[in-house]
Amino acid sequence: MSNGFCPALLVNINDVAQGNAPGKKMQIAGFLAALFCCENSSVSILQGQFDRNTIRPMTVKYSPRPTLNDVSYTDTCDVDRQPGYNEWTINAPGFVSSSFYISDETMNQYCIDAQATQSIGQPPTQVMKEIYDRIVETANILLKAINVDLLTQMSTHFGKNVTTGHSTGKIININTDGTKVILDNGIVEMMRDVQENEICEDPCFVGGGLWESWNQAKILSCCASNGLDMSKTPGVNSFFDKDTNSIWGTNSVGMFAPGSVKFLGRNIYTGAGAGEKGGSIFTTFLLPVNEFGCNLDSCLQDLKFDLQLKYIDCPTEILINGQETTVDRGWVAIVSKRYALWVQPTNAYSSADELYGTNGTLKYFITNDAATTAPYDLYY
Repeated sequence: MSNGFCPALLVNINDVAQGNAPGKKMQIAGFLAALFCCENSSVSILQGQFDRNTIRPMTVKYSPRPTLNDVSYTDTCDVDRQPGYNEWTINAPGFVSSSFYISDETMNQYCIDAQATQSIGQPPTQVMKEIYDRIVETANILLKAINVDLLTQMSTHFGKNVTTGHSTGKIININTDGTKVILDNGIVEMMRDVQENEICEDPCFVGGGLWESWNQAKILSCCASNGLDMSKTPGVNSFFDKDTNSIWGTNSVGMFAPGSVKFLGRNIYTGAGAGEKGGSIFTTFLLPVNEFGCNLDSCLQDLKFDLQLKYIDCPTEILINGQETTVDRGWVAIVSKRYALWVQPTNAYSSADELYGTNGTLKYFITNDAATTAPYDLYY
């Protein structure tokens, strides 16, 4: 077995399978993509403060809006309310990393094209093509890890739906009866929830399962006997994420008002933290979306990783897969990311406000039947 080294007629699987080569399939991260594209996280004022605040936590202040309890119906000089602020603190960010080691001896056995150097990061750093490819695939699995963690965090932060009075999820029968105009279920009910929950602008949707099946079927929809052309449904900006099924629940989908959630990314290998220090090079790089041949998502091109390249200049022992391993001279690459998720607080409205408990995020369960079986019966 050649192990990718350079015997005669060796070809790379990427050249054969192209976009369907395993290493060329970009991990699906629909929730994270929605946070960038739909929630505009990369240019958020929260992101700017998060970047500058390198050690201390950041606090967001907000003032609940007045309610009818604060209205006087008689002409007096009494004071109806004393405005004030609540606070929500963004604590220390989460962290993910993944690393690999390639020895000089191994690199010397690769073909010339794998040894050719190319630039990565800011400040620009020259690495061999083989190391660059491994950096890209490492960033790809971290993309998955971040998205799964964000989905898990979000699972406990959905707001109340004023039409049900709870946050655990609302059953939507996406196609109750194709021969009738159903006004109290399906996508029409979700559009009404936008009004009842006072969501401004078009919301985003993240989900998989039957929700994504409906999105795919909607492309082909036409000429329904009930007179509705569902392909013209307005404001359905949807992001496919197959991990919602296992984390949020079977056939679940989240609705998100613009600005209701934000991804906050922090990079430490910038400014004074960048450059050569000791035996390492520190830099940052954007996820190279165009390096992949499948599942491309331009929304994720603003995701920036930290990268440490450490050269081992003498034979030594290092931990590899938890085991002390003797290695020769070579490179260790460590790709990492610090990040946090901000979700609008559920106490942004006072208890007397009809929107109390809402935060611009709603959870649904999609079904095609009467929804009397598990897990849907739990959410009536």
